[in-house]
Amino acid sequence: MSWSREPDRAGARRTARRVGGGLGVVHRRVPVGRSHLDRRPRPRARRRRRGAVPLVSPSARPTGVPATYPYPAVPFTRLLDDAAHDFPSHEAVAFRGHTLTYRELLDQVDRCAAGLADLGITQGDRLASLLSPSPQVVIVTLAAARLGAVLVPLPFDISPEPIAHAVTDTGCRALVCEDRAYATVAQLKGRLPTLVHLLVTSPVAYAAFPRTLRGRLPRQARRDGAVGLKELIRRSPPAARQAPVDPAGDLLAVVGTWGAGTTADRVPVSAWDRGVALTHDAAVVASFQARLWIPDVQAGRERVLLAADPWSGFWLSGGLGLSLLSAARMGFPSAEATRIDRDVGDQQATLAVGGVARLAGDRGDHDPPAADAGLGGRAELTSLRVALVDGPVAPAAVERAHSRGGVRLRGGLALPELAGLAIADPVYGRARAGSYGLPLPDVAARVVDEDERPAADGATGRLEVAGPQLLRGYWGRPEQTRAVLRDGWLRTGRWAVRDAEGFLWPAPPPATA
Repeated sequence: MSWSREPDRAGARRTARRVGGGLGVVHRRVPVGRSHLDRRPRPRARRRRRGAVPLVSPSARPTGVPATYPYPAVPFTRLLDDAAHDFPSHEAVAFRGHTLTYRELLDQVDRCAAGLADLGITQGDRLASLLSPSPQVVIVTLAAARLGAVLVPLPFDISPEPIAHAVTDTGCRALVCEDRAYATVAQLKGRLPTLVHLLVTSPVAYAAFPRTLRGRLPRQARRDGAVGLKELIRRSPPAARQAPVDPAGDLLAVVGTWGAGTTADRVPVSAWDRGVALTHDAAVVASFQARLWIPDVQAGRERVLLAADPWSGFWLSGGLGLSLLSAARMGFPSAEATRIDRDVGDQQATLAVGGVARLAGDRGDHDPPAADAGLGGRAELTSLRVALVDGPVAPAAVERAHSRGGVRLRGGLALPELAGLAIADPVYGRARAGSYGLPLPDVAARVVDEDERPAADGATGRLEVAGPQLLRGYWGRPEQTRAVLRDGWLRTGRWAVRDAEGFLWPAPPPATA
């Protein structure tokens, strides 16, 4: 069986008619960067949530961070369109000696979207990706959003079983993978009834290498009819138009939650648990929240190191969305986790977004981070101002990062169900190392007891979060959705303590839990 069929040109024409028109006809253009924060669109009315009053001391509220903000109701790709309009010649992506400007990135995204449409991918179709940190992740994510397709990002190095589970669970019609993962994906032929197209790329396709070193399709992939992603982009015109998505109702991505599993030989592997359905609205809001949390971001001048996992909601909003809102240059980490400080120095990154293990050196095994882990190496860090991570950061790691050039390493709480970061330690002002921090703009958080009543300050309880960026639901699991979403509050499954100033701290579950 071949992975690919003949291009559905009639379907592509139908798609072109449906998505034609352009954003300018539908939405008033909203500038990016600081102008985004100065010229505010009309706020949307919101239903008041029971108990949603943020319990934060005024003295603890970060300076320059608003408590609320009127987010524009636009597709996620609008962030790219505005950046390319306002900063067309600014570098958007830098990867192994090669750069793309925002004008060139927009061109690549629209060509990719047109090529996918020519294959028959239409609004609402699911598109899986197994890609390491690279320009292709950015291009494929935005191209899918341009078509109104739903991205299903997966770890690029997982085994066949969780791939099969995720693709089957979400009904993906296409999958994009790297050539080094093709042998893994090829084992699933005949087991993925919904999959029609397989696209393959090289991780160095956008590197400044000689063309002969950029990787070609594996011979078996060519025999099986796989499509080369770079070739698809090259031969397609930049003619894609934004699909008429409803930002509040249409999905942008289904982000997986991952549990522990084993193969038939009892080898530990990551296992697809369930998919978190995120709308365009959720990702746009979470991107603005991350941007607002760093009040001194300068549009067109930042260089962001995207060190978060590209299959996470934190990468989608706190990494990609924050970068697009800032018209920043996006860089990617090296494969070696121990090189993150050198990546900062080599790229002269001003902001970094990543996981606790990579940026803070915390492996989650209760041992203190090694002195040279994360940002604790010996490379130069004077360019880096702020590093945001997706979990609490040990005080020693915060102090070590600050001693090496004044880096403000800040932890928080980022979950797939929250579309990224929802609680974080203040970047400027009174930070509390080791805590989750304070709720971001328009986010309310509370700690409740076993009877779902607000717990007293200092008492351990379950952490619940409310805000405009919550998940739409779990893909195909309405009962699980109802179990975690009640009256606008998300039950995070985390135990926490709130102090008198409103800071939230991780806590072990009570002995009776």
